[in-house]
Amino acid sequence: MNFNRIKLVAVGSAAAALCFLGATSIAQVPDTAPNVLFNAFGTFASPALSGNDLYELAGEPFNVTVIANSATVPHAHEAGWADYNHLRLKGTVHSGLDPSAIPVNSAYTFMVLALGNPNYQLWEVTAPILVIRQRITINAVVQMPLGTLGKGWLIHPFNNPVTLTPSTATVTYSANVNGSPASTMLAIASGTLTASYPTPH
Repeated sequence: MNFNRIKLVAVGSAAAALCFLGATSIAQVPDTAPNVLFNAFGTFASPALSGNDLYELAGEPFNVTVIANSATVPHAHEAGWADYNHLRLKGTVHSGLDPSAIPVNSAYTFMVLALGNPNYQLWEVTAPILVIRQRITINAVVQMPLGTLGKGWLIHPFNNPVTLTPSTATVTYSANVNGSPASTMLAIASGTLTASYPTPH
């Protein structure tokens, strides 16, 4: 398995909801199992690493959270990795096209936790979201220090927060532009990724 790029299958164009790796239904989890919040926040680097930054996200801040129940059964897994599907993503991104924070949401988020690489552990998320009333697909890849994953590829809080840098974290967004597929890759200039239980109110 290539941990630098998890191969995903998208059905239809970026304007359609995704169905990853033949996923069929949401796994049933106990109501008593706690959720884990995977929260990534920071600022995109500028300029973009590749592609035409159509939505002007370079240099702008973001804050997104993926919500996963700790009892969720992986859709697929092997000794060093697992993937989970139909997770919820919510948060905000900023764009040079809109001065206000733009809410983003997805109920079709796909997440990979991997620890098979000898140099780093991996967190990867792919989801269809709406930005400026247009549906795009985002793919975030973060290389994390060894020992970050608290219980291997199980959904569990991280042992330590992860510092996001241009050399360890990228986000690629893809969309149909005038009927043709296009993608833009952005590094993350600075930020933090955490995985924790919700704070009691």
